[in-house]
Amino acid sequence: MTRRAALVAKDAAWREVQLDRMATTGEVGFLDEELDAAYMDLARAVMVQVGGRRDDAVYRGLFAEAPSATVKPVASEGQARAVRRVIATLRGGGVYAALAGHADALDARLTALDAAVARRDALLTAEAAAGHERALALEEARRVFNRVRPQLELLLEGRSGLIGSFFA
Repeated sequence: MTRRAALVAKDAAWREVQLDRMATTGEVGFLDEELDAAYMDLARAVMVQVGGRRDDAVYRGLFAEAPSATVKPVASEGQARAVRRVIATLRGGGVYAALAGHADALDARLTALDAAVARRDALLTAEAAAGHERALALEEARRVFNRVRPQLELLLEGRSGLIGSFFA
């Protein structure tokens, strides 16, 4: 394989993994919005149950911080921890039995988001590796290109017009 062909192949591989990573990043954003919506649905249901009192023990037992603060970051580890804690609390029953149906919706959305984040993280690593391979191929192509003119000048001594035509 020529160095040009190697460079073209490395560039294509890098662009492909970059597009995959960008698409997966979009998917992460969408799934995060879905999780946020389910979490806020739960928050509204809890507010109805406690009569709008944020100081109620049922509300405080579920939400250590304002639900809007929990959903603000996109696919953060803190958000995932908070949602997992809420799911576990809802599945514990007791005063939360009426809200237990929200646990399955939250769990399904969190599982999908976690899977997308894992795919994106793997693609970030693959993109970095492909970018490195592309940079190495580009450097090798530059090295070869920079040697060509002096070699042509030795081979085609006195024919500067012809030599220049290769680089126009």
